[in-house]
Amino acid sequence: MSHVTPFKTLVILNPGSAGGNTARRWPAIDAALTRTLGRYEHAPTTKPGDATTFTRDALRAGYEMIVAIGGDGTVNEVVNGFYDGEVPTLADRLPILGIIPSGSGGDYRRTFGIPDRLDDAAARLAGHATRTVDLGRIRCSRPGEAPHGVLRYFANIASFGVSAEVSRRANESTKPLGGRLTYFVASLSATLSYERRPVTLLSNGDAVKQVSLNVGGCCIGQYFGGGMRFAPKADPGDGLFDVVTVGGRSALSMVSMTSIYIGKHIDKRGVSSWRARQVDGTCEGALPCTIEADGEVIGQFPARFELLPGAMRVKVAS
Repeated sequence: MSHVTPFKTLVILNPGSAGGNTARRWPAIDAALTRTLGRYEHAPTTKPGDATTFTRDALRAGYEMIVAIGGDGTVNEVVNGFYDGEVPTLADRLPILGIIPSGSGGDYRRTFGIPDRLDDAAARLAGHATRTVDLGRIRCSRPGEAPHGVLRYFANIASFGVSAEVSRRANESTKPLGGRLTYFVASLSATLSYERRPVTLLSNGDAVKQVSLNVGGCCIGQYFGGGMRFAPKADPGDGLFDVVTVGGRSALSMVSMTSIYIGKHIDKRGVSSWRARQVDGTCEGALPCTIEADGEVIGQFPARFELLPGAMRVKVAS
């Protein structure tokens, strides 16, 4: 039986996601979406930034829900279209994000239990049910540019340290092993060669945390790195980041810390976690502390991470 969504919807797909498999699966994806959405508009991306532009244009044209077909990078581009600079693209209502997983990581959707199976994921786009959730904003830096000159938004996790190097290696890979194993191999190779960074984190303008950092993150969702449950207590709608840092551990112990996949690392030695609305980060050493957001490398410290409570909605099962 067909279930038609009540929201005016634009579908944005990244044909190159999942190693090009999204393009190959398009006839099946289109059929599943037609059963749920009825007649709908879709826009394929051809270059980085397209999904952000398409999203802004669609929202201004009266569309209510943007469905991202791809991985976490596609989701990230869409949510960046929910804002224009520091101003929401829509002033009178919250935009809705729908997700059809078709990428390598697919970590954001895990927190919401959005399934991998196409028909099941598409069925969640039907009905009125949405969940109001938070969004993150980063001002960070790039070499040779003014500090805090980069402005980006993120839906899931912005992490710093070795995780950014992992994201870079995973994104440069052709990912013949699939998403989860690709991230594991990238984690293994990056961690073995990574030197810890002396980092200072200022939370909510006063509480200071200094750490010899392997990896840290400001987390809205729970998962990153192809299924690692990095922030097991994170609630995407509670108005706070779950900040997690891992420091003072050898490279070998980091690689062997498989408990991170089930969220059991939080109580281990060298791991700290707390909640904050705003985090400022600086790196004291000669080596940069690089940042990734939703799996995309965007810059480095110094940086400010801000939580925007209740900034968007996610389509959930009715």
